[in-house]
Amino acid sequence: MYQCCYYYYGLEALPLNKSQLASLDFVVNRFFMQLFKTTNMQVVEVCREQFDLVLPSMQIDRRRRNFVSSVVTTDSVKFSLCDTLIAVYCATILW
Repeated sequence: MYQCCYYYYGLEALPLNKSQLASLDFVVNRFFMQLFKTTNMQVVEVCREQFDLVLPSMQIDRRRRNFVSSVVTTDSVKFSLCDTLIAVYCATILW
């Protein structure tokens, strides 16, 4: 099985709004529309599922959760009070 690689390096640390995430999803959807010569979104969704392709917005959300949880729960690094408050603030904004 082929894996489709996305290069979202560092996007999980940025506060992306809904329109920016929708723009990333649009690129993937249009690619499948042109590849299979269809405008039916149900066909596009089935094709994405068959190719095991996750939308960028969902992938970035998953990576963001992993990023924030790794920042907040890191035991090897002793956070100062300021660093902890910043991490909690980032977690509330990004979710």
